[in-house]
Amino acid sequence: MPTAPSDDPSASTAHAAGLLARDCGTARDIVLCRWPLDGPPTAAGTFGANNCEFYKPGVHVALPCYDETRWNTISTALRNIASAGPSLTFQDFTKNVNSFTTTANGRRAETDFSALQALHEAGWYDNRLLSEILPFIAKLALELPQCIRRPIRLLLVGKNGSLTLSRHQASVLLANAFLCTFAASECVELLKLGRLFPRFNFTALFRRGTFRAVEKLQFLLHYFAQIQKCPPIGTFSVIRQCAERLPDEWEDAPLCGQLTALCEGRIEDEGAAHTQMDFANEFIGGGVLSHGAVQEEIRFLICPELLVSCLVCEKMDDNEAILLVGAERFSDYRGYCDTLRWQYRKCCADTKRDAMGRAVNTEVLAIDALCFMGPMNIWSGQFGEEAIKRELLKAYVGFALRTPESPPCIATGNWGCGAFGGDLELKSLIQWMAACLVRPRARPLLYYTFGNDEFATALHHLVHALRARRVTVGALYRMLVDYGLEVRSSFLWPARNGLKLSGVGGLFRWVHRQIFESDETDG
Repeated sequence: MPTAPSDDPSASTAHAAGLLARDCGTARDIVLCRWPLDGPPTAAGTFGANNCEFYKPGVHVALPCYDETRWNTISTALRNIASAGPSLTFQDFTKNVNSFTTTANGRRAETDFSALQALHEAGWYDNRLLSEILPFIAKLALELPQCIRRPIRLLLVGKNGSLTLSRHQASVLLANAFLCTFAASECVELLKLGRLFPRFNFTALFRRGTFRAVEKLQFLLHYFAQIQKCPPIGTFSVIRQCAERLPDEWEDAPLCGQLTALCEGRIEDEGAAHTQMDFANEFIGGGVLSHGAVQEEIRFLICPELLVSCLVCEKMDDNEAILLVGAERFSDYRGYCDTLRWQYRKCCADTKRDAMGRAVNTEVLAIDALCFMGPMNIWSGQFGEEAIKRELLKAYVGFALRTPESPPCIATGNWGCGAFGGDLELKSLIQWMAACLVRPRARPLLYYTFGNDEFATALHHLVHALRARRVTVGALYRMLVDYGLEVRSSFLWPARNGLKLSGVGGLFRWVHRQIFESDETDG
């Protein structure tokens, strides 16, 4: 394996006063394919001339095929699975996969396939699991050395950058993740370098002891079954952006942005034509490949190509966002968390694409909220000025990040208000403030309240009142901070007075009172 001739080039973070629009044309924007995918190297629309790099640990993804000895073992096992066809037994499959799986310290490991076995014994997908789907996944994984010929640069913390690859390349990476070919020891090596990444191998999903493992496997296996029948075309981009601070003179910005509160509908359904919010974990994907089954995990299950971001994106910092463009949807679902159920969805072959080959109406914006679980943190923590400022910057970086083809509107909802204990009223106002800071014009928000009609009505009335009185972002920010000081300095703790975080609590009423008192003073 050749070594890198020089250190990894870095780019300074974008100045927060500028635009965060991205066209994937800088030195840190890596493109592993051309569009049209079958065009000659000189065809119009071809890009990727900045990809002449050598693999360097800690800078690029350690693909399984880079270790020649280990890849020989892997490829032998995968060929055994791929060539078996209808004669493949479950024991043959597990024996071959276990021939190359290791622990983080390099020791041989026996993967527990009990969840996958449960699907096989239930005759899932018309008994095609062993005869067709698993051999196809093995065949796909074997394409890795020929399909991805350049090193994949990691999208590291504090550095703007992007990765664009074909959806077929994404499927090859996912096939290798499914078959656990990525060396577990690589996570340890990255950790030694101070790099923190999500998991990418599917090892935990094969165990029945993993929460909703059997259900999650159905989403992912359906994806492979669909691309076997209809090979994916087009491209997929992962874009990482950071900003040093809020834009200059942000406090003087008017609260002029549109916000429409909707009681019914879901972000990924009714909001599909817009930039769609992923209520992300700081490790993108959250617990999708382990024990999570809430908003972010469900989004990654219905659009499995999003999982590629888990391979390349380091843990997000407080001033970073990730935009995912071009991942198409393969499944429907019902339920949530412990009631989550996979539902069949027919894939659409006739898809409009942008200039880079990415499917339109597929933008997913990942920003992570702070976690405020615990009796004290739920209220005193999130209403502190430091926390409010952090969440405002995080939302601003995300909302300002867009491509030339991005839709203007953002479909969002109760960001950080579920398992992370966030306050509905606070988080809704922070998101609206952030959207109003985007330049050259504020981005409209479609706010889905997931059936909470009382909250939708209250949010609508407050936004209308603040806009009518021409309140600025800075003035509302100060109201939020003052409310936090009021809560912490008094004995009127919400928990002691029976206020519920899921309902319409004290913040909206408090803000209403402040603006009406201001009216009386001005009068």
